Amino acid sequence: MRVVWLILLVFLVGGQSVLAAPVGQEDCDALEQKAENFFNEGLLTEMVEYLQITLICYQEMNDRRSEGRILNNMGVVYYQQELYEEALEFYQQALAIRQKVGDREGEGDTLNNIGGVYIYQEHYEKALESYKQTLAIRQEVEDRVGEGDALNNIGVIYHNQKYYREALELYQQALTISQEVGDRDGDILYFYNIGKIHFAQKKHILALEMYEQALEISQEVGDRVREGDILNNIGTVYFEQNNYELSLEFYQQALAIRQKVKDRNGEDSTLNNIGGVYFHQGRYEDALELYQQVLGVRQEIGDKEGEGSTLNNIGGVYHRQGRYEDALSAFQQALAISQEVGDREGEGSTLNNIGGVYHRQGRYEDALSAFQQALATRQEVGDREGEGRSLHSIGAIYYLQEQYRESLGKFQKALVINREGGDKAGEATNLTHIGWVYLKQEDYELALKSIQQSINLFDEIRSTAGNDQARSSYIAQYADLYDSTVFIYHLLNQPDQAFFTSEQNRARSFMDALATGHVQLDDNDMVDLYNQEQSLYSQRQAVQDNLAKAKAREDTDLISELESQLAELEEQYSAIQADIQARDDQLSDLVPGRTSDNLLTVEKVQPYLSTDSTLVMYHVLEENVLVFLLTPTSFETVLLEVSPDDLKQTIQQFREFNDVEASLVQLHKWLIVPLKDKLTTPHLTIIPHQTLHYLPFAALTDGEKYLIDEYTLTTLPSASVLPYVLDSAKNLPASSELAGSSVLVLGNPTTGDYDGLGSLPYAEAEAQTIADLYGIEPLLNEQATETALRERAEQASIIHLAAHGKYNPVAPLSSLIALAPDEQNDGWLTVGEVFGLPLGQTELVVLSACESHVGQAGLRTGLGVSAGDDIVGLNRAFIFAGAPSIMSSLWPVEDEATSQLMTEFYSNLRNGLGKAESLRQAQLTMREAYPNPYYWAAFVLAGDGGESAEQPIATATLQKSTSTPAPVAQATPKTEAPTITTPPIEADNSGGWLWYCCCLGCLWPASLMGVFIAWQRVMMGGV
Repeated sequence: MRVVWLILLVFLVGGQSVLAAPVGQEDCDALEQKAENFFNEGLLTEMVEYLQITLICYQEMNDRRSEGRILNNMGVVYYQQELYEEALEFYQQALAIRQKVGDREGEGDTLNNIGGVYIYQEHYEKALESYKQTLAIRQEVEDRVGEGDALNNIGVIYHNQKYYREALELYQQALTISQEVGDRDGDILYFYNIGKIHFAQKKHILALEMYEQALEISQEVGDRVREGDILNNIGTVYFEQNNYELSLEFYQQALAIRQKVKDRNGEDSTLNNIGGVYFHQGRYEDALELYQQVLGVRQEIGDKEGEGSTLNNIGGVYHRQGRYEDALSAFQQALAISQEVGDREGEGSTLNNIGGVYHRQGRYEDALSAFQQALATRQEVGDREGEGRSLHSIGAIYYLQEQYRESLGKFQKALVINREGGDKAGEATNLTHIGWVYLKQEDYELALKSIQQSINLFDEIRSTAGNDQARSSYIAQYADLYDSTVFIYHLLNQPDQAFFTSEQNRARSFMDALATGHVQLDDNDMVDLYNQEQSLYSQRQAVQDNLAKAKAREDTDLISELESQLAELEEQYSAIQADIQARDDQLSDLVPGRTSDNLLTVEKVQPYLSTDSTLVMYHVLEENVLVFLLTPTSFETVLLEVSPDDLKQTIQQFREFNDVEASLVQLHKWLIVPLKDKLTTPHLTIIPHQTLHYLPFAALTDGEKYLIDEYTLTTLPSASVLPYVLDSAKNLPASSELAGSSVLVLGNPTTGDYDGLGSLPYAEAEAQTIADLYGIEPLLNEQATETALRERAEQASIIHLAAHGKYNPVAPLSSLIALAPDEQNDGWLTVGEVFGLPLGQTELVVLSACESHVGQAGLRTGLGVSAGDDIVGLNRAFIFAGAPSIMSSLWPVEDEATSQLMTEFYSNLRNGLGKAESLRQAQLTMREAYPNPYYWAAFVLAGDGGESAEQPIATATLQKSTSTPAPVAQATPKTEAPTITTPPIEADNSGGWLWYCCCLGCLWPASLMGVFIAWQRVMMGGV
């Protein structure tokens, strides 16, 4: 027998004899230690070889207890390789031996491991039986750490079966034990799993508290793997709260750790979740890039279920992009995988998504069939959120088929489920569509009530949707709600309310940017107060959200707890607001932008208007354009019969500078002629909307006269910025005194390495000419630094920047004026930096730079601004910084003509004309030499126009365009807006694929972490 044993040794270790002497106990122990070393190094194949040798060795020694231990450990190795049947076979052999020899501790370990196999096989009752036996044994042998593990594992089963109360009780018992015995690994696990229970019950504040305690301990003990898991789940809590900015921050922290520790599964899960954030922010290309990266990884490692969920997500992006055939292909692949692996929840989600594609393709019967299959599947598996989405989708089809009663019933049932689960986005969507059903039925009061509730919910969500770009992208998906509301108020003959709603639409994003954007402030105390306010605001919002959800579920214990938290936060928030308001400075204007308190009604706007001015505010609706006309003593509305699509195409035609006169005449006919008898003042303050932001109103013509032949013009981004503008203008020198003002002129800066920025020789000449007018020295080339601007801006009443401007469509707050760099500053004066400039003494900022007025969507990415009117341009940042007037350009301007126009403008200003009138006269003069509007109409004055001419100047005869303009990049038209008579109701796929993916990264670690830790303890303690 001994000879046979030695032959086996040689065979199993690849021809190298391990033992040179007869086998004894020490030899067997040495082999087992070698196997353990391989395990610690992750060399599982080598470990199996040595375990097999060790097993024979102990069998030869008739050491049954050790034999049982080795069989158990072989099961662990096969389990780690996902060979579950092989693992179970070894565990059962080990169990039989351990029971026979009376090894109660070992018996408990093996029963625990058998339970782990059954969990992965979803044999929960068998797993529960094994864990209960494990618990009894560990209590018998007084293994307190093991007792905690067993309690946790039983809790995991109840957790997976959604018996949350029972699971929570077991996790808490396990936590009590781990804290008693100082088991730090156990503390991490049990805090983590308790957090998951709270998350599953929508108790987000409690979930965060548990995760944060688990995170703190994992960081103390240096457990980077679990630190990454916890950060990922914290990100998912914030995602569920629609707080995409914080969600993204934690996901990115989790990703960095998971990449560092080479946790491939965790890494692709977090990437997937980041893609979910981008999707919900409307950043579809960014989301698609991440999803495709994740798909490759999951296909590579053979993760079929993960592959299906990612295909679902990719299909979701294609769907939102209108790539319906691509979406359908991705969804059908995902469906096949769901059916293959038996993922019923994923199957229901994918069926609903397929129905959504059929819906968009007009295949309504196919869509209805798919939605009904999805509904049946989701009801079968108890997926309440999914059930709500399918009910909504069926309602959408009935709506399109004009079965309004049936449609309303489905939306209302879905709404109940949304509120039950605290799904604000779903609730808002269903309220919107309920409103549209009422609109179809001509019940305008009920329609208005539902849509207004929806707007309020979407505004709440957007306030935490991320940075300025993210909020802009998010609200753009729902901007037509404002259009519907404005139109309903118009139908109800409530023009004041229509005006305020229009102002909400156009002003909210600008004010939100001022309040919550990433701006640089110029005072350390101000920064500290601002940060405190932001933190308390976010906390208060989160508690308010969770309180609403608790009330929907009638959870009395949680309601009481959250009401107490909210009362404390309200007190703290009121105190910090009082501190901010007491400063009576820039900060007191910064914070109120969170609410509608600073949005102006008609009655509040009128006192800000001068008697010689008419405010003309346009709102582009879904079929026509509504205009609000205000003077200090009058208010009326006019409905213009022009479609948004015709308007967009004609503005684009003008901006291509091909048939200039025809397009300008047509635009004048649409936008001015119906108002003409009401425009009786010499000055017009125009507030554009959507594509009208890219139209130079000065150039509109009836074929004989231009608009500036009759009126002095200024623009505003919204009526609610009037207080900013006029407060800044107060106590500053009158326009007639600007001739002696302190002027700061920077021209043709020597820029850094920004691509494509060359020298601007005429900008240098322009700067020199303007400086000569004021008898000062300009800062040119290397002297035109950002540092110089920062140092001298506080004393300047006029700041003139003749430089390149660059609009950043991806990150609008990073749009910039390109100045010269030095050791202190990089030269890129961004929007975010402009907010902190000390411009309290500045009367006028002139941005003689290409693209300085252009906001979101820009010249290169299309005519239209985002649907939410979210232009975040440099001129707006200067308004906030304290400058009441900003002159800037609507398109890249020819250099020599700009220099001449600026010289005329400043000459007029020095001669005592107001700012708007100075620009008007300069444009009239330039038109004589350069008739084409390309050369003279690009510049607009935003804000305070100063003193206007008392009477309109005599009109001039229209000159035909003879100059050929420099080439301008062709703009891409926007997608056509839906009509208000038939509001589009999208099948509810918004959460189907995203919820499916985001939960994957969050739920996966919690359900299995306890089992894995138990294996590690068995492996380390058993050998």
